[in-house]
Amino acid sequence: MKVSTAKWGGLQVIAMSERSSATKNTADGGYMDHDSKMSDEHRDTDDSSEKTPSRMSRSPQKSSKRPKTVPVKVTLLDGSAYETGVEKLCKGQMLLDMVCEHLNLLEKDYFGLTFSDTESQKNWLDPSKEIKKQIRVGPWHFSFAVKFYPPDPSQLIEDITR
Repeated sequence: MKVSTAKWGGLQVIAMSERSSATKNTADGGYMDHDSKMSDEHRDTDDSSEKTPSRMSRSPQKSSKRPKTVPVKVTLLDGSAYETGVEKLCKGQMLLDMVCEHLNLLEKDYFGLTFSDTESQKNWLDPSKEIKKQIRVGPWHFSFAVKFYPPDPSQLIEDITR
């Protein structure tokens, strides 16, 4: 059994403990374990006295962050526009799924979304990447397009896909 004393803030703390051989004494009368962390007996456990009430409790407005939504406009194959909003950090697949659901499309593999970059170059939206990392500036405007043409369209299950 080891009895040690230490002073913190004018208070004398007496600690009684059994130590393993992997500990060593420190200059202030405490001891360190094999991971070089101060033992629990010598830590200042009354941190709440030094904290201000504002640090102890956070306002509910800051702790309940809602994901930011970005307005999106998608031009469909017939020229009509589909407008929706998606989370800022969502991936391209989520937006493609929303458009396909709006159109009642089950065979999504043949379609994709395109966008124009800053140099007016047309690009396919990568469904596995975040949208914001692909379309850096400007409004989020996309075009729904046929990405793959099957060799025999009669093998498609849905009439709407043909």
